[in-house]
Amino acid sequence: MRGEDSAALEIWPELSLHECAVRVEKNAADYRTYFETLSESSLSDVITYRNSKGIQFRTLAMDVCTHVSVHGSYHRGQIAQTMRNAGYEPVNTDFITFVREGN
Repeated sequence: MRGEDSAALEIWPELSLHECAVRVEKNAADYRTYFETLSESSLSDVITYRNSKGIQFRTLAMDVCTHVSVHGSYHRGQIAQTMRNAGYEPVNTDFITFVREGN
């Protein structure tokens, strides 16, 4: 979304827990910077990018933002189901719970 080529980035790198935490903080800071400089009209900009298979797409910035905001729910559901299948009870990851707890 910043016009940078991400082709050299690994899709599924093996990272330590510390490396994951560092990456989470960097992503949060980068998104904060992006949204602080984003104008309402730029949400209608078309972003041209390539996916991990090299296929080019053109998508509205607002649709990319929506995808980023909801995609984590998909993976949290996968993790919760995997934990349940293994006999564990996953923590509640609902957004409203997060908000209610003041995080």
